[in-house]
Amino acid sequence: MLKIEKTAETARRVTFFLSGRISQEQVRELERIVSEARRAGQEVTLDLEGVGIVDRAAVKFFLEGEGSRVKLLHTPVYVSEWLATERRKAAR
Repeated sequence: MLKIEKTAETARRVTFFLSGRISQEQVRELERIVSEARRAGQEVTLDLEGVGIVDRAAVKFFLEGEGSRVKLLHTPVYVSEWLATERRKAAR
């Protein structure tokens, strides 16, 4: 289960605090909220401090499409390393 809480918002930026697990089911919700914010002209920040587990679909979200255009804060070390590894693979 993933909890999404809007923690800050201005006309140009919005920050969401995420806690729990990000899996394929939750990626759809993240895509929706990021798309809505971007349509409103806002830059999106996702604070991952409360996230414990992510799956391959979540990593793909952060690397492609709407998810690739968000700023990530407090990313768990293993997620940062996974993202870096996938970026290196894609660059080959």
